[in-house]
Amino acid sequence: MKSMIKKHLFLFLIFPAVQSFCAELPDADSISVMASHVERTIAQFNEQSLELRLKLAFEGMLFGPDRDNFLKLVHGYKEKMETILTKQENAKKIIEEYEGDDWDNRYGTTNLWRKIGFDINNTQLHKARLNSYFSQIADNKIKEKLPDNDPKELLHIADEFVKKDYSKEPEKVLELAGLLRKHPLAEAMEKLFDHYPAVANLAGQFIAEELKQTRDLQNYSLYEIELAVKNLPQTEVEKNAQLLERIAAVEKFQTPIVLYTAALSAAEPNPQLSLDHLLQTAELLKHSPQKNETLTIEMVLTHAANIAYSSFKKERIDCQTASRVFEKYLQTVPQPEDRLIYLTAIVHQKCGNIAKAISLLDSLAKKADSKFKRGAVFSLVELGKTEGSIPAFISAVANDCNTAPFATDLLKESLEIIEKLAESENFAKTLNDLTQLAKITYDCSDGSQKETALAFYMELMALTGIDQPQFAGLKNMIETSNRDNPFVLRAIARMEQAEGYFEKAAYFWSSLAAGFKEKDSPEAKNWYWRAKYYELYNYEKIGADARDKARHSLDILLSGQDLDIDPFWAAKFEQLSADLSNVR
Repeated sequence: MKSMIKKHLFLFLIFPAVQSFCAELPDADSISVMASHVERTIAQFNEQSLELRLKLAFEGMLFGPDRDNFLKLVHGYKEKMETILTKQENAKKIIEEYEGDDWDNRYGTTNLWRKIGFDINNTQLHKARLNSYFSQIADNKIKEKLPDNDPKELLHIADEFVKKDYSKEPEKVLELAGLLRKHPLAEAMEKLFDHYPAVANLAGQFIAEELKQTRDLQNYSLYEIELAVKNLPQTEVEKNAQLLERIAAVEKFQTPIVLYTAALSAAEPNPQLSLDHLLQTAELLKHSPQKNETLTIEMVLTHAANIAYSSFKKERIDCQTASRVFEKYLQTVPQPEDRLIYLTAIVHQKCGNIAKAISLLDSLAKKADSKFKRGAVFSLVELGKTEGSIPAFISAVANDCNTAPFATDLLKESLEIIEKLAESENFAKTLNDLTQLAKITYDCSDGSQKETALAFYMELMALTGIDQPQFAGLKNMIETSNRDNPFVLRAIARMEQAEGYFEKAAYFWSSLAAGFKEKDSPEAKNWYWRAKYYELYNYEKIGADARDKARHSLDILLSGQDLDIDPFWAAKFEQLSADLSNVR
């Protein structure tokens, strides 16, 4: 007996607190650490599972990779929660089994015993929530079922959600929206989402994913389709394009927002289809503008014009398509952008619609504050040079005198072939246009260029008619100009001829011919033969003696060998010879 007492006494002396040897007594810090661990763990789960939980709330079920990922996530956090719960339960057991005299001071008055019990309940609730998620989606055979909720009850709940603020509880909003959707109560769901737009965007993403895995679109409401279209993921370009074309092919879904989004998606792979969608969108908006005005006809047609020019430049659409888009833009948009007006002109120019191109470029050239003014002016010059367009030069010079030298070149070239131009059907208009251009060029010119510009203007007035008010005043100026300038001399000859002073005219044409007679260049020869023709032509007008002299001179002229005469002037001389022969 004594040996037993000694043995126990020895053990007591060696191990005065057996309980503390078996497990450390819980204290406030250790209990708080475990509670904090629970909160951190569940916060991590909530963050990592947010999108999947929201989708589950809205759709009632997860499938495929979403289901597998969510099960894996839930299972992992269940294990973490079970580990923490075991530690909390062990701590509670140690507290309850502790028999020290200071128990009350340790766990009673400090409420640590009650706290650990509360913490355990909280952990069990979180674990139960994880178990609920797991049970909800673990069985592959589970199918979505129509909820048993009374539609009237759902509508009442929806009204409450609109009256109160549940924006911080998106799961509840999505769960309710999912129930409304399945009954179906689309209008109530739309009203709910109008109140919670951020949650609506999430629902739109979920519906978009659903649509990509669904073959039949007929059971979806227009609101669901538009919500999905507005929230397509930007990273899935190809899949989005395929889905949008499927949607746009369904007549009841051909709304402005659907067609517009489909158009932007198709812009690169299929610009023709994109433009067709945009023009159809514009037509729909013309008759029924969007209620929230987020999509306007100006916005749609601006996109269409930009896509049209880019595609036309790359030769991916033809002239007809590009012109149709730009014409629609200019006809519909009240204040078209200068940049797009300029691009429209470029398209018309390249497609051969020169008159339209000039008209648009002229409108830009007249805008003093437009940054496209200078580009428009030089485009007009280019048109004038490449197309021989007189109206283009008229607009260019009228809006920028710096382009006058280019116009002077055109006037020079035109007057060189004016007799050939006279044989065309539209010569009267051409002559009027040239005269207008010559006047503007003369007004813009200065220095040495002004004399030549005046000569061109006077020559064209003489060809047009001498009844113009400014003719007399300018005639005095040209007559006192430098007659060594062949353009001045030719202008004087034309004026005298136009006024019926045939003898003077013959004299000046003769002087001009003498100046080029010995020159061999093709240009000089053209000057010579013209001057010689008009010299003889005017002699024929003077009288019988002069006519005989002209006939004799013409016979000698045409009897020469190797005349090297332009066929045009040869024909003119033959006709003149015939005319002289018929007059006795």
